[in-house]
Formats: sequence, C-alpha cells, structure tokens
Amino acid sequence: DWLISPRYPNPQWWPIQQVRFRPDEHLAAPDTTGWTPVSADAGGVVHLGDNTQAETGDVVYAVATLQADEDRPVWLNVGATSSAEVYVNGQRAAYLPNVKGLQRDECTFQVPLRAGPNTIVVKLERYWERHWMFYVSRGMG
Repeated sequence: DWLISPRYPNPQWWPIQQVRFRPDEHLAAPDTTGWTPVSADAGGVVHLGDNTQAETGDVVYAVATLQADEDRPVWLNVGATSSAEVYVNGQRAAYLPNVKGLQRDECTFQVPLRAGPNTIVVKLERYWERHWMFYVSRGMG
C-alpha cells in the first residue's frame, strides 16, 4: 500500500531532478499528513490518474514502508510511465527517464535495507501519458 502526496504544479516542465517541493526536505521520513492511501492493482501497478486529473509537469510523491527482519541488501524492480526518482531511507537509489508506457523491470537495482521499517519514496513527474502509473516490486536475489 502507498500514500500519495497532493500534486505539485510544475508548469515550466522543469526536469524532475531540478524541482524540489516540501517532501524533498525529509525523504527519509516525509510528513504524509493528508496524503491519499492507494493500493496497487492485482498486477502491482499503482494508478495515479488519467490526463484529465493532472497537468503536464505535475509532480507527486508516493511513500511505502518495506519491513526487513535483518540488515541485508535486496533487489527492487521499478517501472513508471513518466520520469521518476526512487529513494530508500532518504538516499537516492534510482532515476528513470521519461519513457513512453509502463515497462516491466524498467529499472532493477540493489539497495541496503536495515532491520525494521524502511521508507521507499518514489518522486514522479507527469508528462503526456493518458494514464499515469508506476510500480515497485521486490526482485530476485
């Protein structure tokens, strides 16, 4: 399950790496007060809306918690219909460029988890896609 931030307007369409909003100040533990809970569909995809519900350039943040029994590395698979950055416990772990369509395992990377709760933040910027979506799944390894 994910918590999704309100949309942050970016009418100049600045690249995702060049825009900062309030959640960027505390990516290790963002304040999610007032954020919307959203569950992934049966395929693990999180739907953020269609092109009538967001403007081109809008940025949202998605937050989830991943529990670990012990300190250890894990593989994550990420895909998004738009540009995205992934942070684990406040550290940037991946960048996905704007690629048309949602691609399975578009980006696969290893991250160190600590024992207990680990915070995953996905920062997404909407472009022209009709349906704005992303997914994060545990990889093999």
